[in-house]
Amino acid sequence: ICSAGVCTCSMAGQVSCGNVCTFLASDPNNCGACGTSCGAGTCVSGVCVCAAGQTPCAGTCVDTNTDRTNCVGCGTFCPGRQACVAGVCDCPEPLANCGGNCVDTSLDPFNCGGCGTQCGAQEACVAGTCECRPGLTPCTFGGGFMQCLDTSSNPFACGGCGTVCGGATAACQSGVCTGGCSAGRTNCPAPFGGLDQCVDTDTDPLNCGVCGTLC
Repeated sequence: ICSAGVCTCSMAGQVSCGNVCTFLASDPNNCGACGTSCGAGTCVSGVCVCAAGQTPCAGTCVDTNTDRTNCVGCGTFCPGRQACVAGVCDCPEPLANCGGNCVDTSLDPFNCGGCGTQCGAQEACVAGTCECRPGLTPCTFGGGFMQCLDTSSNPFACGGCGTVCGGATAACQSGVCTGGCSAGRTNCPAPFGGLDQCVDTDTDPLNCGVCGTLC
């Protein structure tokens, strides 16, 4: 009933919990005190009595086999994205437990296909395999070293892997080598690998008269 602007309960023994009159001795949603829920259990004399297979934790009944805030025992919280499975904190499928973190190994570039398998800076993890990001091409160099390159602009792989643009001023534009040597200079291979060089064969002691002739 409403008296002087205050809701009060008309029946003896009842108390108001959220403007709802109830008996704290038997209400499973307000057992012993307003807001104390017994979950699937019952309230007897203001105390939660849990159903079979449940455990009283902080005044409520929980299944410690599945409750991630009370896994195995009261107060044991499963961290991160872990779930409580058969009383053990672990990652739910299809996530994998990598160092205590639940990750999707089909997408995670730091754990691609398995824990600890990290993709390169220019790679993405696709269906558990490291692949070059869109717009890049996998090119394999000596020793089996693979690198993802933009063949539209990379002078070491211009238009495709293995196509090196010659000349110190050469560049790769839209997959085509451009530039070259200016008048009076000759395109000669670099002595220690890398891009070719534009040299003056009249004066260059490493390419005297023709490329490769050392003085």
